[in-house]
Amino acid sequence: GHEAPATNPTCSRFECAERYDPTCDQWTMISPISSPRDAVGLCVLGDKVFAVGGYDGQSYLQEVECYDPVTNDWEKMAPLCTGRAGACVVHVPHR
Repeated sequence: GHEAPATNPTCSRFECAERYDPTCDQWTMISPISSPRDAVGLCVLGDKVFAVGGYDGQSYLQEVECYDPVTNDWEKMAPLCTGRAGACVVHVPHR
């Protein structure tokens, strides 16, 4: 995320991340993503969360990372062909 407003060229972007537990209505810090960004697309696939693209304040990112809640680790995946920010990300199963 970022400090508000995002249109401010000097606003800070963050690599920190949090996980929400609805059973106890509580947020917990998790391992940080590899680089500060905002406008990242997120999608759940199985028991993992995929973070896709984003904006680092200078460019649209091609980065894709996968978060594993069991190991509390992010893993880099194959990058996008084109950098994107603010994208909607969904899982479409193969038939």
